[in-house]
Amino acid sequence: MAGLKWIRLETTMFENPKLLYLQEDKQYRTIVSYLQGMCYAGRHGLAGFIPKAALRIIGATVMDANRLVAEGLWLPAPGGW
Repeated sequence: MAGLKWIRLETTMFENPKLLYLQEDKQYRTIVSYLQGMCYAGRHGLAGFIPKAALRIIGATVMDANRLVAEGLWLPAPGGW
């Protein structure tokens, strides 16, 4: 495997207003998709890139990805985010 077996998270990440808004709207699957995306990118050494084909693997939908983009947590990129 090219990537890491662990990723580093800030202990205050859930105090970020972007995540607070998702929590307020009960978008828990979207939040988990964000975390799983970080794990996927770390595991495969992708420097934060999430390929569109990986959405199914991380349990996310295009709607989840669009919410993450709307909140400024993901940025669109060719072939993914």
